[in-house]
Amino acid sequence: MTDSVRRVAWIAYASVLLVIICWFVADFPILWPELAIGFLVYAGCLWRWRWLWLIFLPALLPLFDLAPWSGRFFFDEFDAFVLVTAAVLALHEAEPNAAVPLPRSLLWALGLLIASYFLSTLARLWPLAPITADSFANYASPYNSLRVAKGFVWSLLLFRPLTQAVASQKNAKLLLGFGFLIGLQGVALVSVYERWLFTGVLTWVTTYRTTASFSSMHTGDGPIDVWLAMTMPFLGLLLIQPRWVRLLPLTAALGILSLYSLLVTESRGPLIAVAIAYGVGLLALLATRPLRRRAAAALLFSLGVIALIVVATLPILLHSSLAERFKQTREDAQFRLGHWRDALALRTPTASSELFGMGLGSFPAIHQQRSTREPRATRFQFVSEGPDHFLSLWPGQSLYMGQAVTAEQHSTYFFRARVRASDSDASFTVAWCELWMLSSANCTWDSFPLKSRPGQWLSLTRTIQTNQVGSGRRLAGFFVARPTRLTFMVGGPSTTRIDVTDLSLKDKDDRELLRNGNFSQGSDNWFWTVDQHLQWHTKNLAVNILFDQGWLGIAAVGFLLWTTLVRLVREISDSNPLSAVFLASLTGFLVSGVAVSTFDQPRLALAFYLLCYTCILPNTTGPQPNQIGQDERLIRRLQKQQ
Repeated sequence: MTDSVRRVAWIAYASVLLVIICWFVADFPILWPELAIGFLVYAGCLWRWRWLWLIFLPALLPLFDLAPWSGRFFFDEFDAFVLVTAAVLALHEAEPNAAVPLPRSLLWALGLLIASYFLSTLARLWPLAPITADSFANYASPYNSLRVAKGFVWSLLLFRPLTQAVASQKNAKLLLGFGFLIGLQGVALVSVYERWLFTGVLTWVTTYRTTASFSSMHTGDGPIDVWLAMTMPFLGLLLIQPRWVRLLPLTAALGILSLYSLLVTESRGPLIAVAIAYGVGLLALLATRPLRRRAAAALLFSLGVIALIVVATLPILLHSSLAERFKQTREDAQFRLGHWRDALALRTPTASSELFGMGLGSFPAIHQQRSTREPRATRFQFVSEGPDHFLSLWPGQSLYMGQAVTAEQHSTYFFRARVRASDSDASFTVAWCELWMLSSANCTWDSFPLKSRPGQWLSLTRTIQTNQVGSGRRLAGFFVARPTRLTFMVGGPSTTRIDVTDLSLKDKDDRELLRNGNFSQGSDNWFWTVDQHLQWHTKNLAVNILFDQGWLGIAAVGFLLWTTLVRLVREISDSNPLSAVFLASLTGFLVSGVAVSTFDQPRLALAFYLLCYTCILPNTTGPQPNQIGQDERLIRRLQKQQ
């Protein structure tokens, strides 16, 4: 390919991405001017400093999440951010660049993954279903396969920029690691804020589960668990710096903050995963000859900090809800094993499903259709019939459809809706609660029995008194209100269909507070949560891959992991301490995946693939794998001579 043809191809590719981004921003239901300005500023900075994305992308991956307010989770603002990154870097690729040699094993792994993802996506999508208002707003939609697949697809879009960065920027891997570390601290700060706002920072006897910035927790599982287990080992980046002793106070402070966010998840899995990951990381550091003393010192320092924390908090932690969960580990393990067996039993017994899986993102729909041993999830559907738009729901396990609406305490509001039901025993309930994601407080409850003739539209009206809804805390003299959401749910026989539209909530000044109340824009501004989570996740990474992608998916991901581990072990034996940190991170990811179906969350899948690619890619410029240790020995010799 000539340089001119190559340049035109890269420009065309970037232009397509930019058109998609412009369409996304123009159509976004909230904050589109702010998004447009933010993307433009980021694009300008990225054009000037090509390495910025190595920090910004992993840092924003867990934090840039507007789904609870926008209602968009199939293609969201972080996806647009990835496309902005890929588009700007593609324009750079239009300039002549040297070819980067790639390990043959990585190419084989990519080939297997591309084949697995393509076939598993096709298994779920084909034949193509008609595009409806529900197609990109429901996990039961066949197009959910595209949502799940995008994590790997985005990693492919970023693969070429990553190879160029590692080849041309000697600190590329270190920058990416610091990006993950910044993302970790961002999640930790959000966790502290959420906990302070709802339970108090030092309240340990509570069932409140912190979700921080992860909107994907609306159906449970543990994306925050995986993120913490994968990124806490990146604190080790501070220990391998030349001036690591001076950084110890910062390392301890960030470690305590991260540990706090880990504890308030109320989950056992990430605690175990982080402990194993740190053990693996320290052993790997001990294997790097120049840093053995530092690894031993870091171990003693870590044990000292942990001992102080345990001594100070042990009487409290022994009576915490997290301690109670550890007491139930045996029973919960048996329960999880049963769920994994039941999940795999839902597959179609054919050679195709064994080899290629049931299709990406297919578990929620198949569980809803076939499950007999576990309760089925509540169904819902956004419907557009000509000029009529409404939301249909079928009673079942509790599902709360809601919208963020600010409430003022002890105030009066006026609610209205139109509802019709196929059964006279149905009910419609409205709740206005203080709610972050899963646990609510100070709710108002208003129920409407639907006793009219089945199939007839009813106009429901109610005056809502907020009472305590809208409470909060004071900080430095300022009042900080808890976030509030207006939600509704339905009840009745499981075969009952209940249609809802024309929702309205007005204050005493007759101002409309709800957006998209008639669902003419589909799911925009509406977001939902559930109480029961087994219906939405397999709750295990291996089971998740086997269900969605079959044995080909297991082989593809397994080969990528094997290639990554071989490369890391080789670099650790060559005294590369950075590889020890990456090995610990990968360990945390894999161990936490024992209890989380990680790959059904595309952001986590993207983080995993970027991590693996970074580990496998060789440094073709800058210091060699053992350069850090050699530099330190040289510095010590010079200091002795002086």
